[in-house]
Amino acid sequence: MLAGFPRGTLANADNKSWELFYFIFSPVLGEGLGFKAYLIIFLLTYPLLIYLTARNFNLSIEQSLLAGFLAILFFHLSLAKDFVSWGVVSYVFAVFFSMYVFSAYYRLLQHFSWVSYIGVAAFFSLLVLMHILSFVHIAVPVLILYIAYFKKMPVRQNVAILLIPLIAAVVNSYWIVPLLEFFNDKTVQPGDYDFTLQIKNLLEPISVYIKQRKSINHCLPIYNNTFIDALLLVFSWSGFYVWYKQ
Repeated sequence: MLAGFPRGTLANADNKSWELFYFIFSPVLGEGLGFKAYLIIFLLTYPLLIYLTARNFNLSIEQSLLAGFLAILFFHLSLAKDFVSWGVVSYVFAVFFSMYVFSAYYRLLQHFSWVSYIGVAAFFSLLVLMHILSFVHIAVPVLILYIAYFKKMPVRQNVAILLIPLIAAVVNSYWIVPLLEFFNDKTVQPGDYDFTLQIKNLLEPISVYIKQRKSINHCLPIYNNTFIDALLLVFSWSGFYVWYKQ
């Protein structure tokens, strides 16, 4: 089965939070609602996550509301909605949540407190629990922020920050350790990784996002227009510039 689906053949390393959620709430809500409630929570909260992300980045309430609205546009006009309809809920949830986790980390570096630290460590652990690739989303920006702030923090705070990935690893060790034990049983044939959404030309994103053309290698139903993706990319570049000037 593909990544993000409710159950994997070898290791469901991208659905552990959904699995625990079902385990905890299905006795109360029932099997059907206990399973679907995870999806319902995502659909109700992803604009709020982006709103709170913007607030952590010191944006005004009006700007944060606009960010939440743009998140709704992105979800419905880009591939996120299609991913969810195909069953790839966990990854999309992790994408939005990773934005919030990164913003909480940024706020922690700006105004360090042990209460905020515990929250960031818990959020990061939960993020890894949601999807195994979540670390990829925030590893680079987290590293850049740490390099920018580490000289301003005392040794004790630096050590605490560096321990966050270790805390997340310990929290998730109950499924990471078995995964590593069976890692040699993974699929090794390159052809098995030839998914329909995998690009085969490094210049394809230019055609898709700059020229606004459909992917040249897809064999699925027609994709949504990628204009919103390109628009948000421009907004992000301008935001980074303003951030740099400040």
